[in-house]
Amino acid sequence: MTVKNYYLKKGSTEYSLNSFNWKGNGNKGVDTWDCSMSRTYADIIVIGDEVSIGYHDASDLFVEQFAGDITFTSGNEEHKFTMESFGGRLNRSELIDEIFTDKSPEFIVEYVVDNYTDLTYAGTSTSGTTITRFVVNGETAGQVVNRILKEIDWQIRVTISKDAYFEPKGDLASSMSLNVGINAFMEKDWKTTPNQLINDIIVVGDNAVFNTDESFTATASQTDFVVLYKIVGTVRVTVNGSEVVGGQEGSVGTYAYSVDKEEKTIIFETGLSVSDAVVVYYNYEISIKIKAKNQASMTSNGRFPKKISDNNLKTMSAARAFAKKILKTYGEPIKTGDLLVNWDANINVGETIQVVDSFNNIDKEFVVVGLSMKYPDGTKTCSVGVEQMDLVNWNKSIDQRVKNLENKQDNSDLIQKYEGFVEKINVVTKKGRTRIRSSTLGNSWIVGSSTNG
Repeated sequence: MTVKNYYLKKGSTEYSLNSFNWKGNGNKGVDTWDCSMSRTYADIIVIGDEVSIGYHDASDLFVEQFAGDITFTSGNEEHKFTMESFGGRLNRSELIDEIFTDKSPEFIVEYVVDNYTDLTYAGTSTSGTTITRFVVNGETAGQVVNRILKEIDWQIRVTISKDAYFEPKGDLASSMSLNVGINAFMEKDWKTTPNQLINDIIVVGDNAVFNTDESFTATASQTDFVVLYKIVGTVRVTVNGSEVVGGQEGSVGTYAYSVDKEEKTIIFETGLSVSDAVVVYYNYEISIKIKAKNQASMTSNGRFPKKISDNNLKTMSAARAFAKKILKTYGEPIKTGDLLVNWDANINVGETIQVVDSFNNIDKEFVVVGLSMKYPDGTKTCSVGVEQMDLVNWNKSIDQRVKNLENKQDNSDLIQKYEGFVEKINVVTKKGRTRIRSSTLGNSWIVGSSTNG
């Protein structure tokens, strides 16, 4: 097909484009257009401009196909510039400080998009997931969204109308299918990637906190009571149904017992009477660990094990769902390919698309993981397959791990935003002495005085 002439439009004025190279990156980065035009426009098209790229239809009306912001310029014989999609505005928002409690990922994304950018959240997908506590400490909207994207297999897309959608990858099906040799042609060979195959997995999450109580019947003068698990956090103890006050060695006030958490022991200051009923209420931690296998894949392909650690998995159900997703996505050798498609093919990154290649005996659904267009060459390439593993949040970079640690450390700076505390505090009245010293000073100066100071 003949490729139309493309123009850059700023305001109501159109300027001819010499070339552009578009890369649709999905979650891997903001979509960009590397463009060139006559150097006479160097002082007109500048960084910060909101522009659009399009062509003229049969009625000679401008049809907007892409839109975004100019973020880079250079020039010599031509004026060259880079246009970012409106999704780039997520990375240029003000720095955000927020704490979200018991909110879904989509609620958090909607909140930061609507409150910290000029984009409009238009997504309707629901994850069914609740994040117990999500701290945002000096981050842009883009950093917040990307942190969430690393935890769940979703995508963010922003339209030329500045509408933002947060949704599962492959949630939308393409309106077309690709048939190799008819409306698509192989640019490179199909690749099967066994090094991404995972069919035997261990998922290690964070430590899950449980609460329990244990009952004891005291023997004569018994002081030590050993519980089953190592104690985490606060403890509450009753003797014969009445709560007693705990303390620690070195406290001034009186207390009935102290706690040796490492030895899992409640230690009473005075031995109890025979048959006293002691109940200990406490919290303990157990590491979240899930083992799962894809037996059919192991039979066909052999064993490909993987251990994944992610302290963002706070519950057994979350770890189990994560393991299931990995086995489903990577349980079979992954096939990827790059196809040349028609210039006007209606395909978008993140969609699922049916690909038929009779010569290679392929007829299956793929996820579109990348797109590119080159003008005036008129070539459009569609990359299909599965996203690389690093988008599913394992083997995190050191920067990401440090950031997670910083978030935990920085929570103390945000404690004033809470209206209540989770843990109970035992307040013990202590008796002490107050020393009062009096002196008749008259008009004597106190500061710096060795006598009166």
